Amino acid sequence: MKSTTIARVTLAPREVLEAIERQRVKADASAVASREREHTKAHATAAPTDHSASRLDPKVSARVAARVVLRDEFALVRAGIASATDENLSIADRLAGIHRARRGLKRLHALRDLLRAGFPRGQGAARTAIRRAKERLAETRQRDALALLLEELCALRSHPLTSTSAHQIAALQVAPQSQPVRDVLADLSVAERSMRLPSGAPIDWHEITAQLATTWGRARIAARQQWLGRTESWMHETRKQYQRLGDQLEALALCATPSQLVARKRLRVAAAQLGRARDLGMLAEMIDRSSPEGRAVANRAVKLRSRAVRVARDTSRRALVATKLQTARAMTQRISRA
Repeated sequence: MKSTTIARVTLAPREVLEAIERQRVKADASAVASREREHTKAHATAAPTDHSASRLDPKVSARVAARVVLRDEFALVRAGIASATDENLSIADRLAGIHRARRGLKRLHALRDLLRAGFPRGQGAARTAIRRAKERLAETRQRDALALLLEELCALRSHPLTSTSAHQIAALQVAPQSQPVRDVLADLSVAERSMRLPSGAPIDWHEITAQLATTWGRARIAARQQWLGRTESWMHETRKQYQRLGDQLEALALCATPSQLVARKRLRVAAAQLGRARDLGMLAEMIDRSSPEGRAVANRAVKLRSRAVRVARDTSRRALVATKLQTARAMTQRISRA
C-alpha cells in the first residue's frame, strides 16, 4: 500500500488568525449566496433534489401536504446514506452523503414538532429514533476548513502551529464507517413508522400554524433575553431553537409571508454564528497559553467569539420582531388565500 506524505508548513500566530478570518469571510459569502439561491426558489413546486428540502403545499389539505413532505425527507436521508456507504465513491462524495443525511434528519426533527398533532402516539418514538440516528452520524460528519484548523490548533498544543495545503486536506479525511451508517436505516424505519399519517389523522393547517407560532415564541423569548454571561449549554440550546425554527419556516416557505422568509434567512445566520462562537470558545479553552504566541491566539479567539455572539444576538432579534400571535395570523391569512 502506497503511503501518502503530507508536507507541513509552520505558521506564525498572525497567519493562523488571518486564516481563521479568511475562512469566516468565505463561509459568510457562501452562506449569503446560498440564501439568495434559496430565496429565488422559495415558491417553486418542483420535486426536491438531494440537496433541497420539500415544502408544504397550501393548495392541498394539510394531511396530504404533510405526507408528501415526510415522504420526500425520508427519501433524501436514505439517498444520503446510500452515498455514504457506497465504497465506489470518493471519500469526499461519501462524506457529502453524510452531510445530506444529517441535514435531512434535522429537518425531520423540525417536522416532528411541526406535525405532531398528526401522530400523537408516535412523538416519543420518533424523537428517540431521529436523535439516535443523528448521533450515529455525528462521528463521521465532514468538518469544514475552519473546524479542521481549530482542531489542529488544539491538537498541537505546545508545538509549532502547522497546516496542510488545500489540495491535501482530502487525504486527512476519514472515510465513513459503513456499519454505523447502515444502522441509521433501522432508526429511520422506526421514525417513519412513528410519523405515519393515517387516513383521518387529526391534523389541519390551524394545528400546523399554531405549532410554528409556538416554536417562534420560544425562539423570540431566547432572542430578547439578556445574553451576557450565558453558559455554553444555553447558547447551544438557543442555536438548536433557531435551526429548528428555520427548518420549519423552510418547510412552510410556500405559506410564509415575505417578512417571515427574511426572518428565516436571519435565523440561519444567527445559528451559524452561534456555531462559530462555540468552536472559538472550545479553542480558547483548550489552547496552551504558556507561550506569548499561545496567549495571542487564545485571546483573539475569545474576541472573535464575542463578536460572533453579538452578531447572533442582534440578527436573531431583528428576525423575531413579530409576536407569536402576529406570526400565526399572518401565515393563516396567507394559507387561506392559497
